[in-house]
Amino acid sequence: MAERNNQQVRARRYALEAAEESISERRGAYMPRVNFFATRQESNLGFDNRFLGDIDTTYVGVDVTIPIYAGGTNRARESEARAQRNIAENELRQTELDANASVRSAFLQQQSSKLLSEAAGRLVDSTRLFSEAAQQGFELGTVTNVDVLNALRDQFQAERDLQRARYEQINFLLLLKHEAGTLNAGDLIEISSLMVSPDA
Repeated sequence: MAERNNQQVRARRYALEAAEESISERRGAYMPRVNFFATRQESNLGFDNRFLGDIDTTYVGVDVTIPIYAGGTNRARESEARAQRNIAENELRQTELDANASVRSAFLQQQSSKLLSEAAGRLVDSTRLFSEAAQQGFELGTVTNVDVLNALRDQFQAERDLQRARYEQINFLLLLKHEAGTLNAGDLIEISSLMVSPDA
């Protein structure tokens, strides 16, 4: 997918097409050139701006240029164009490899962040239950207020970590879509569904 949609790959592909067209253009230097020209002139002035009668002059012609030998310039230009095409082709291959590696890396990061987000969600649930149990234990006198405060602190840290994990998950999802070249406005709906509170 990255080979089709990635913007850098597409730019390199266009550069390769331009290099191939350049070869065709350079080959054209060996071909005969034919120019057709036509000129028409109406005047009533002659040499030294003397008044003459109306003069109507029309020239029509064909100019044919046949290249015979240009000292190797045309061959050198064509060789240069071929070398530029080879460079563009190699750069395209390298960009495709880089794009695939970037997509693979972004996919793995996105999957990892998704698992971390799920684990952080379970930790929030666990710390919430522990905090509720600590508060009930405090009411019954079996737990001190320091234990309750520690449980609340752990719960808030877990909720903070969950939000951080969700933020990273969204970033890696956007990175994945960017590297694959599929990022579009419809992705905002998917992202907004990930932006829910930890209580949801």
